[in-house]
Amino acid sequence: MFQGVVHANARKIIARYIERLPRNVHIIGSGNFSIETTLRANGYRGTITGCDISLYSCVLGTYLAGGNISVVLNSIEFPELMALESHLGDSEGNAAAVAVALQTLRFRKRDNHYKRRMYNAHIRRLDALCEETRHKLRQKHLVVRLDDFHALDGWQRVAEIPSGDDHAIVTFPPTYSGGYERLYAELERAFHWERPEYQDLSDIAEIARGVAARSGPWIIGTEQPTAELEREVGEPIALSPRGSAVNISLYSNIPTLNAQLIRRRVNTQKRNWVRLTESDTIDESSLLSVHAISKPEANHIRAVYGSVDIQQSDAPFCYAVAVDGNLLGLLMFAPDVRPRPPQVDVGDREGVYLMCDLAVSSERYHRLGKLILMVARSEEMRRELENRLVRRLTWAVTTAFSRYPESMKYRGVFRRFSRVRLENGMYKLNYFSRLGEQSLREVLREWIRRFRTDSTDGLPKSHSCCLEKRRN
Repeated sequence: MFQGVVHANARKIIARYIERLPRNVHIIGSGNFSIETTLRANGYRGTITGCDISLYSCVLGTYLAGGNISVVLNSIEFPELMALESHLGDSEGNAAAVAVALQTLRFRKRDNHYKRRMYNAHIRRLDALCEETRHKLRQKHLVVRLDDFHALDGWQRVAEIPSGDDHAIVTFPPTYSGGYERLYAELERAFHWERPEYQDLSDIAEIARGVAARSGPWIIGTEQPTAELEREVGEPIALSPRGSAVNISLYSNIPTLNAQLIRRRVNTQKRNWVRLTESDTIDESSLLSVHAISKPEANHIRAVYGSVDIQQSDAPFCYAVAVDGNLLGLLMFAPDVRPRPPQVDVGDREGVYLMCDLAVSSERYHRLGKLILMVARSEEMRRELENRLVRRLTWAVTTAFSRYPESMKYRGVFRRFSRVRLENGMYKLNYFSRLGEQSLREVLREWIRRFRTDSTDGLPKSHSCCLEKRRN
């Protein structure tokens, strides 16, 4: 319930400037009403109107504004949802039924045991879930009160909003074209309703041009700022912290919104790991292992061994990789996967995002980074993440930024599925790999066969010993 969230960084910035907003605020692209919630929860008492075109947002928006729209269940294609029909009719019932259907249809493919179990459990409890959702909606309504909601194309709504200093527009247009269409595709098929015609809003520079051309205050947010956007609206008035999981840029013509950067605090905690040294040997008798660690412990490892040039982002699942008990590197995973490889069904939730893959520095073994990547796709790592996420995982994706059109670190281990040349000359590279095809022991044998190069090979033993002493 309440999907399509504006990131917390943006909500913090908006909350800080509530006192400087005019007495009428109009949201274009309400999504899950996180902007409206932020305004009301932080004391804004002016008029708020919402606007969106998806069924999910429209039934919630009309409920929060005290209105109603006609919604009819498509019982021919979705007979298993018939229990929802008794809840349709009033505004609260429509919103509850649509929210429950959205959660249920996530598992409708039933292409693995988890989805089959979850889908059957939802179907058995449809009526009870609707009653529970009605209660949640009433709680939401106590916090969020909309003065009006418009099931309307965003461009058309911008043209309707009065000009002048008393009316502000706030919008966070969709980042990816067709993203919400894919998210709500099954839901839109499950119900008949009068959906408004609309134009795509994912071209941030184009929508910003239309908003900025109107006389009156505005705030525009995006996850993907471009030079074209900044030619239209100027420099950002606020940026999310460096290394945030989602980077937000906010633009505004409200003069009191001074440019700023919200400070990001990173908690660290040292753990007495013994790191891999130049005298430690990695061979087929070695034992690879993965250890769950806390986020502060992961932050400490990154602070010690990570590059200061890389924008580090947090992730909820952190693991230390060790060989024979010696720290070899760090893996961090996030459950939300945004870039999706074309080799995998875009509606598939069996992916995980590799946020960080870090190897300790070693002059003896130059390709430890590939070993860390191979551990990330191992069977043991897959089972561990499945237990944490309580869902099946079959693939992982990650993103690299490089001066070159290919990353040698990922080549041969992960497969590249997209490449974008950025305005600063760097390349944004997305890679993916299947999970669980090798055990850790098999990973180690393959890495030794394909990638291990020992810089001490061929040196006289006395020379090698002196080299190790000098390095340590």
